Amino acid sequence: IQSFYQEPHRYYHNLSHIAACLKLLDFARKEDVLENERSYIFVEMAIWFHDLIYDPHASNNEEKSAELFAEIATSAQISKELSDRVIHLILLTKHHALSSTPEELLMLDCDLSILGTITRDYKEYACAIRQEYSVVDDTIYRQKRSQILQSFLERSSIFQTPLFHQKFEIQARKNIQTELSKMGF
Repeated sequence: IQSFYQEPHRYYHNLSHIAACLKLLDFARKEDVLENERSYIFVEMAIWFHDLIYDPHASNNEEKSAELFAEIATSAQISKELSDRVIHLILLTKHHALSSTPEELLMLDCDLSILGTITRDYKEYACAIRQEYSVVDDTIYRQKRSQILQSFLERSSIFQTPLFHQKFEIQARKNIQTELSKMGF
């Protein structure tokens, strides 16, 4: 797993991102966000594998990551229930759509938590994302990036768990608005 996350084209989607998500998962565990330990295991496995395959030129990274997890799960004789739930959580990170189960909500909130970090960390994240997409023309990048960011602002809530909403929502909206403003939107 480590070698995937250390590929040279990864500036944000690397082990630091995984570590940050896992730290937040531990925080959620201490706050009893999920009902049972088994649910935390599903989310933890999904965190480890959700960005395993990451090619900024491809549109099927989540599907490829889920496929690789399925192969590993089969060879490790992981139960079908666990495998299916982890695959589902990995695939959710493709569009970060509003979700319904506590596991889904926590997975997506962990993955999006960078949006609500302090200004300095958010700026570093935004720069790292731009580096990952450095081959994309600036005009096209700004257009696509602004669409994604605007879609988050259009939600009634970016973060779906009460814990993450309270911790990150206000700062996330400020960070996104600042980035959009700097891009001229």
